[in-house]
Amino acid sequence: MKYLFIIIFSSLLIVSCKAKKIQLQHSKSFCLGTEGDGGQIIGAWGSSIFQKDALKEAQKKALIDVIFKGMADGNGKCEVKPVIVEVNAQEKYSAYFNTFFGDQGEYFDYLILLKPNKKKYDRISDKKKSKENLYYVEVKIDLLKLRNKFITDNIIKL
Repeated sequence: MKYLFIIIFSSLLIVSCKAKKIQLQHSKSFCLGTEGDGGQIIGAWGSSIFQKDALKEAQKKALIDVIFKGMADGNGKCEVKPVIVEVNAQEKYSAYFNTFFGDQGEYFDYLILLKPNKKKYDRISDKKKSKENLYYVEVKIDLLKLRNKFITDNIIKL
């Protein structure tokens, strides 16, 4: 019985690690470039059965990565340092960010969808993994406007 448990547990562990590896290749946002007005162009992936939901997820993911993680991946032209450098800021200000990233949240005011034409998104389907599809999106994030918002709302302290 003990050996059966060990075999089942090991099998589940191996399968879950393999699934995470497949998912990680499309989980990170990456820098595509910058603009002279303080904007960063970010590429990001979102997944859902519905295209609209996947695109929203990708936009939020790009913004979350810029705000909390910085942009180390990509062509190296984006600011590597996150907008908010405070450790655990996402958890500390969770009520604020839940509202900010909510369905009717303000997050959309700080990014511009660069490829609004539905045909321009790269669609990837992995039927072995799930019924969800991955969608790629490119957004421009207004860093200056975003920083000013967080300073005004006392999320970033000078």
